[in-house]
Amino acid sequence: MKQRRTISFLFLILSGILFLCGQEVVEEIVAIVNDDIITLSQYKAEHDSVYRILSEEYKGEAFEKAYAQVKATLLDNIITNLLLLREARGMDLQVEEELKMQLENVKKENNLESDEDLIRAIQQQGMTFEGFKKQLRDRILREGIIYQKVMGSIVIDDAEL
Repeated sequence: MKQRRTISFLFLILSGILFLCGQEVVEEIVAIVNDDIITLSQYKAEHDSVYRILSEEYKGEAFEKAYAQVKATLLDNIITNLLLLREARGMDLQVEEELKMQLENVKKENNLESDEDLIRAIQQQGMTFEGFKKQLRDRILREGIIYQKVMGSIVIDDAEL
């Protein structure tokens, strides 16, 4: 009877192990920030974006140095950005007008005549227009919350001026 329980127990353990081994990992969690998660695919997307920007801007040893610096702080930056966005959304900052102005500025700076030209230029950079708008909106939100929290608390009196 005791041998039978032992065999049953071993069978259950073995079947559990086989079940777990047969599961495919769909996504890995890199970090948990409050109720939000940062997945490996999000981290890789951010890494690839930064890598592409740095490789266009720097070459050789300068690239290696800049890349090492950015890579060392990449996860911290992702977490900070996530926390800033969460705070900005909690304050319900309205940024649609600023987003429109920024899009117009991008068109002017790049000598683009229409929204279609802007969309084509963004797609040539390997992004979607919606992805670009989301990145721009998120940047505006982060800058807005920083401005409200930091700049709003700085008080300079007349004597200091």
